[in-house]
Amino acid sequence: MIRSVKTNEIKWNYVLPGFDPMQALSALGRDGLCVRKLGKKREVWRVERQERVFYVKLFSSSGLPAKRREADAIDRLAELGVPVPTLAARGYGGGGAVLITEEVAGSQVLKDYFFTTFKGLSRIGRRRAVRSFAAFIRLLHDKGAMHKDPHMGNMLVIEKAGESKDGEGGDDERLEFCLLDLGEVEFKGKASLEDRIANLELINLNYMAGLDPSLKYCFFKAYGEGLFDDKAALRDAIEKVELGTLARAGKIWKKKAQRSMTGGKLFAEYTEGFFEVHMKKTWHESGALEAVIKDPDRFLDGDGAVIFKDGRTVKAGKVELADGRKIFLKRYNIKGSVHTIKNIFRSSRASRVWQMSYGAELRGLLMPEPLAFIEERKKGRVLGRSYIISEFIDEAPRLSDWALDFEGRASSSSFRELLFRIGRELRRMHILGWYHGDLKWNNILVKERTKSSKDDIFFLDIDGSSISIELTSAEIKKDLERFIAEIDKFGFSAVERDSFLSGYKSYSLGIRPSKDIVAIYRELGA
Repeated sequence: MIRSVKTNEIKWNYVLPGFDPMQALSALGRDGLCVRKLGKKREVWRVERQERVFYVKLFSSSGLPAKRREADAIDRLAELGVPVPTLAARGYGGGGAVLITEEVAGSQVLKDYFFTTFKGLSRIGRRRAVRSFAAFIRLLHDKGAMHKDPHMGNMLVIEKAGESKDGEGGDDERLEFCLLDLGEVEFKGKASLEDRIANLELINLNYMAGLDPSLKYCFFKAYGEGLFDDKAALRDAIEKVELGTLARAGKIWKKKAQRSMTGGKLFAEYTEGFFEVHMKKTWHESGALEAVIKDPDRFLDGDGAVIFKDGRTVKAGKVELADGRKIFLKRYNIKGSVHTIKNIFRSSRASRVWQMSYGAELRGLLMPEPLAFIEERKKGRVLGRSYIISEFIDEAPRLSDWALDFEGRASSSSFRELLFRIGRELRRMHILGWYHGDLKWNNILVKERTKSSKDDIFFLDIDGSSISIELTSAEIKKDLERFIAEIDKFGFSAVERDSFLSGYKSYSLGIRPSKDIVAIYRELGA
């Protein structure tokens, strides 16, 4: 508990009739549960009293501005007709302040709802839920209220029994929503279109990244009802939101990838002999990689390794851990004394591939999960060999192996559908700022699809990849041409090429292709 706040000296300037705030404060540290600690300025406690649940926010003296913003926002939003938690008490004094709100009965944090209830709804039920959410966001914006941090933990959803207004059948429930963390709400008076789009970018970033494109369009259509003159204006707005979202996301992904190099909550860093080790904390705590970390060469050069590549600069293969799990281990060799001198204090190739791999994971791209990387540092931290350890995708032949199965080059409809999906996934990669750089079919794995998993395409060998906010037309063209060259190499026809390019063109994310991209389509015969 924030010790600088003397709760017995609080002077209450508002108390809900019938509520005793001192009883709630007396429970802190005894039978209250601290559910959130925001540095030294704020704490949030959950307290049960008389079969009711309250949240007690403690603010230190340095946190008083945040307390005032939140208290004022509760009053103002309530006046505007925006659902907020009921204020039970607020007061100042004793070196800080207190704000107490009552738990919203029957509510669920939107994050929990999205990953449980929502995923189990029918198609109609999902569309209804998305429209309800759009109506709530539209209400906020129409009232001039813009939440600056609208992540899934800052909203509640309440399921109400009863028919929806649209009269559709299916899931017989309607949804109501409630805002939390109200100190982050900014009041604009009358919100301009630019204000709306900027806030929709945050909504899109936090809520809709995992939605099917048709559901995203359903959201924007419901939100824009009566706001835009026609479908063209709606499409323009959607494109602005998507482009703005990508720009915001790109900055966030870049920062997170950089932070993945400095330890923190998710990663472990330590030294093992001459090795500097960096790995995901879950794998470090399990100890599964301990033997590999101590002597990676013993695993890679041993009889049990299945080697995929063994050259002057790189050796890579599949190795098996003591618990039976398989991993992919890749060693980057020293290229010679000149290379060592030039790169004496630089980061290793393994560390650069780690950042790229983690960047792919942040974007939800279909690539093996990075687990750890190792750098050998001797004689004053001079860089030696380096290693990257990643997930091994088992029972997944390379696309080149699939292609060889078709004698006489007469591919099946399932193979053409696979090429369509690869094209679609590649377009998603490009929109998210990812350039692969070597799309030969040996670098694509294909796993048999199952009901539990549709992620059956995996891209490998990203040593030559790069990430940017927006790819150049030259990078896009090079990736497309490299893949199409493989279609020709394996003896397939324009039918397979068209399947791939059709898939590529089908993914848009609401963003229309530029003139340069249209020119590439035309040049490639798409």
